[in-house]
Amino acid sequence: MFRLRGCGGGGEEAAKAAKIAVWWDMVECPIPEGFDARRVRPSLEAAFKKLGYSGPVSITAYGDQTHTSVDLLRCLSSTSLCCTYQIRFIDPWN
Repeated sequence: MFRLRGCGGGGEEAAKAAKIAVWWDMVECPIPEGFDARRVRPSLEAAFKKLGYSGPVSITAYGDQTHTSVDLLRCLSSTSLCCTYQIRFIDPWN
């Protein structure tokens, strides 16, 4: 599931052609077992196109990548998808 947020001020046509930024939490929304990681970008781009959006898509996947296989990360990066490492903060007082 994804959420679309507009910037306003440019009209509907300008918004539909605007740059699209996707921030993907790979911990909360991992790639399903058996899904070809190289299909992530084309799948997202097709979904945006179906909704009428045509702007360039930037995808950043974040999460604790120590639990993500190197092969999966290579597949994702081969599609110009950026993978970043984020350590989950654990509150010692909670």
